[in-house]
Amino acid sequence: MWTAAPASAVPAATATLAAQATTALAAARTYVYNNYGILNEATPDAWVAYLKALMAIANGTDTTSTALPTEPAT
Repeated sequence: MWTAAPASAVPAATATLAAQATTALAAARTYVYNNYGILNEATPDAWVAYLKALMAIANGTDTTSTALPTEPAT
């Protein structure tokens, strides 16, 4: 049975960059926690930089970016 997406789900094509960053940030935080935090291992610098870049876009601190940063290789 098909169900509609929640009203809060905005297609990437129409979502603002900040909204896209918020979505990417949630996924990245989960990935980093599951692969590093839960094991009490240091988070690689590339992931820290990626998270910080997404946070800056999502919270409006970065007003010059026109695209999301590239996710680090996994």
